[in-house]
Amino acid sequence: MALVTYDNQMANFSILVTIMIFLIFGNTHSLPILTKRGDLSNEKFSLPAMQNFSGDATFYDVGLGSCGKVNSNDQLVAAISHELYDSFLPPDRNPNNDKCCGRRAEVTRGKRSVKVFIVDRCGSCDFGSIDLSPAAFNCIARPEEGNVHVTWRFI
Repeated sequence: MALVTYDNQMANFSILVTIMIFLIFGNTHSLPILTKRGDLSNEKFSLPAMQNFSGDATFYDVGLGSCGKVNSNDQLVAAISHELYDSFLPPDRNPNNDKCCGRRAEVTRGKRSVKVFIVDRCGSCDFGSIDLSPAAFNCIARPEEGNVHVTWRFI
């Protein structure tokens, strides 16, 4: 029967704590913010939760989205740029089956943030920008501001 010494237990504990700290904090603080087309490709990118995007947030009149569902202005939903949305189309090219559909995203402006579901494709949004429902936009800005700079990420 092998005896485990106090030193071995402490070493194992230290390794475990180090791994936990890395998993919790290490992956999120030094991530790049994508601001241009070409930073993503289907081979390299599979909607990581920690990837940060930067762009403008606007709001739109929600209805039938590219994901094939009908939503309303009082729901916390959003549309992402056509370039980003289209980069995740499945092999059948059916937008209703896009990998982004139904994914959650957190949009942040200063100290305010809102969590939304991705339900649509924004044809006029630049890469990294996001179009929010009026309810979601009101969580981070006043409607009269119309267009505000944000960062956001899939969660």
